[in-house]
Amino acid sequence: YLRDRRYAWLLLAVADPAELRSTRVPAECRLIARALARDAPRRSRRPSRVRLESGGAGPFERAVIGVLDGIRRGRCEKIVLARRVALHSVAPFDPIAALGRLSATQPRSFRFALRLGGATFLGASPERLVRKAGVDAETEALAGSSPPTPAAERLLRRSKKDGDEHALVVRAIRAALTPHCRAMRAPARPAIRSLPGIRHLWTPVRATLRDETHVLDLVAALHPTPAVGGFPRAAAMRFLARHEEPRGWYAGAFGWFDV
Repeated sequence: YLRDRRYAWLLLAVADPAELRSTRVPAECRLIARALARDAPRRSRRPSRVRLESGGAGPFERAVIGVLDGIRRGRCEKIVLARRVALHSVAPFDPIAALGRLSATQPRSFRFALRLGGATFLGASPERLVRKAGVDAETEALAGSSPPTPAAERLLRRSKKDGDEHALVVRAIRAALTPHCRAMRAPARPAIRSLPGIRHLWTPVRATLRDETHVLDLVAALHPTPAVGGFPRAAAMRFLARHEEPRGWYAGAFGWFDV
């Protein structure tokens, strides 16, 4: 299922083209069409009781101290730490309702949901890792953030710390794409990307590839960017492997390709 602004597509894949000539497939398609045409059932707005588990701040604080020590010693310039928080509800979570709320509150983000093995991975990411069409590719650097107030936004534009952090991401993206590109274009200074509740420094990067490089080759070159891992990447990933719990699907790349 794919939705793009005003339009939506439901794609059907079959193992054998002969299946398309059976009576079963058109019948199932009609059932799906009728289901999509109906209004979604009303869901209860009554919140469930939720218990939160954060695992304690001690390990995370020790990891932060380790990051600062590594930066002082010149082992790395940036490491992005993640902290796990678990929510336990007395009633089952409704991933479809959660995705609907994300679509309503984060319309400019990339919303996603994947159900696998009884678990659902869903979220709303403000950034696209990479998009490719033919020999044209585009990605973006999104790093350096502030609250959504005019005063905070002005400070964000002038902040050396946030500017340096953003420049690391742009630098890493350029280095990752250069071996695959004939040309690359990016603004000299970042713009501000406005999202509900937050502002980010944002630099779009567009490239013309040397050949028909597969999009997964670009994914492998770019991921993880310093926005979710660190810089230099190898040193940051070694630190995270030693000091962080496994992230699971969090901060991974999610998307689709058709060739």
